[in-house]
Amino acid sequence: MLNEPNAQGGEGSPGRDQARNARRSAPSLTDREVPLDPTRKLAALHAWLDGESSTTMVADGEGAEYVDLWNRINVETERRRQVSAPVDLTERIMAALPTTAPQAIAESWWDRPLALKPLTALAAAAGLVALGAAIGSSARDR
Repeated sequence: MLNEPNAQGGEGSPGRDQARNARRSAPSLTDREVPLDPTRKLAALHAWLDGESSTTMVADGEGAEYVDLWNRINVETERRRQVSAPVDLTERIMAALPTTAPQAIAESWWDRPLALKPLTALAAAAGLVALGAAIGSSARDR
């Protein structure tokens, strides 16, 4: 007894074939692309940022967004340059600092006592045993 699960006799599924045909008939995106010359726009933008050209030369199309962005950045920069810190800021910072410096630890790390929790020591021992077994196994195979 032979039951055919595919009604088309194993030639593929109807949904998959329809999707494949739709992809073939659709125009590709490369047919509609317009090549752009980004170096010309970037050169114009750099010339405007350097002060070598006017805003109108850069303001066409995509360059207008950059001009608007840099104009806003310049306005915000000038506004922040006008802001000044309070006169007593230095005194407040110095008053907030501790009067004595913290003492450095005189002991070196190798002179300090070693304190291990039992679980940490057990995990380290198990790791060393596993490492020894792996090295022994690889040495025996050679």
